[in-house]
Amino acid sequence: MIRIVILAGCVSQHGAFAPVVSPQRRLALPAATTSAHGNEDEPERERRRRRSARAQSRLSDKTIDGRRVSARRLSSSSSPPPPPPSSDRSKLAEDTQSERCGYCGELFDSRLSLFRHLRDDDYCRALALSDPAVSVPLVRMPAAKHQETSRFPGLHLARNKHKQHAHKRLHRCGYCGLKFNTRSKLFRHLREDNACRKLAISHGMPLENPYRSQSILRHVYGDILLAGCIVLYRKMGRPAPTKRTFRTGCVYTNDALLNKYQVVLVRNQGGRGGFPKGKVETTDRTLLSAALRETWEEAGLGPGQLHVLPSWAADEIHKLENVAETKAKDDDDDDDVEGDADDIEEEEEEEEDDDDLPASATPDETRFSENAACVDVKEITGRFGKRARYFVCAIVDPDSDDVIKRPASTRAVALTSTNDLDGDIEMVKWYRAPEAIRELGAKRRTALRRAIAIHELYFERLSRGDGHQDDDDDISNASRPRR
Repeated sequence: MIRIVILAGCVSQHGAFAPVVSPQRRLALPAATTSAHGNEDEPERERRRRRSARAQSRLSDKTIDGRRVSARRLSSSSSPPPPPPSSDRSKLAEDTQSERCGYCGELFDSRLSLFRHLRDDDYCRALALSDPAVSVPLVRMPAAKHQETSRFPGLHLARNKHKQHAHKRLHRCGYCGLKFNTRSKLFRHLREDNACRKLAISHGMPLENPYRSQSILRHVYGDILLAGCIVLYRKMGRPAPTKRTFRTGCVYTNDALLNKYQVVLVRNQGGRGGFPKGKVETTDRTLLSAALRETWEEAGLGPGQLHVLPSWAADEIHKLENVAETKAKDDDDDDDVEGDADDIEEEEEEEEDDDDLPASATPDETRFSENAACVDVKEITGRFGKRARYFVCAIVDPDSDDVIKRPASTRAVALTSTNDLDGDIEMVKWYRAPEAIRELGAKRRTALRRAIAIHELYFERLSRGDGHQDDDDDISNASRPRR
């Protein structure tokens, strides 16, 4: 038998050839046979052996991630030795595959092919990762030279992990409900020619920055921000507010608010009064109509029982507040003391005549006027949750076209959840005014007082026959839903 030793070397700087003996075991070739194919296959077998020896010599002296790679550690200790040399062609081909996977038993002609197999095969990779004797970096493959990113074993597992937590960072479109990973993709979706773009334009939303829509809506419909779906019922026999109430900087004091109105909160969450929010539906023509529709559903009222208060009423209230604050700074201390004494006397008189609604009472037990201020919330789109848009409305008699000339109704407005299309109302009930006010914060309580003043000023102007009728008609038409 002829033994051939294959040497691998390199050319030095001086041009001399420096042979390097491979640390692997010497490869043995069987003796030449007299078969007809023996002479033809000898060069091919020799080239294959040289290529395998060069790959083994490169990998044997290479360290990956600071650890020396050993092919024997990858091969199973119990793997059978290579088959003895034979003249059969299949035996010769099997003899050239000197590396065997210790997990599945598959043979490979080089250590590089074995490494690639361990990285690509799911079964063998899982076993290799759990085997402490394996020192090959199977978790991540080296990045390609001409690629920005490279695939690595376990990529599908990482994608599944990302999908499980991706919903926490999604940005949802308030019109169609589609989810996007980034705000830029959401804005791009709103700028496209689709139904969401038409709805956004009809709502006055600048597509370059949807978050500016709040300032635009406040400019169009007035600065009216309240705490949630609240219905204010004016008590029978209570006088209308006067300009004196604006001197303190806030429209109503807590006592005056409790004495004049009953407050109803819709829905109950964990024993506390909740403030439900809404969503723009495809049938809503404008944001205002969406807010009114949510008020109908969540306040248990019909569409014909609502009337929108215009923005000019809010502007008048702000002017009066500014004038009142200016005058309050110029008042003397004596005037302030006299005013406080008068306020105390008025509050004592009102407390004597006050008949607050008991907690167990129903609408049939107490009569109310149907004039009220209703508010509701709607988000267009938000990154950190829903952003509120509140609108003050007035409950009107659906059988009467004229809001002012209709007779004062003695029938209490019945609250029901039959109009709730979203199914988000847990309970509809009546609240006592003190309990409802305590649910509100200081900022929202101030906005509630301002809404009452806007409501009173609006109906006072209508009763005197002042202008702004065209504005009222435009807002009322915009608030009607599409049939």
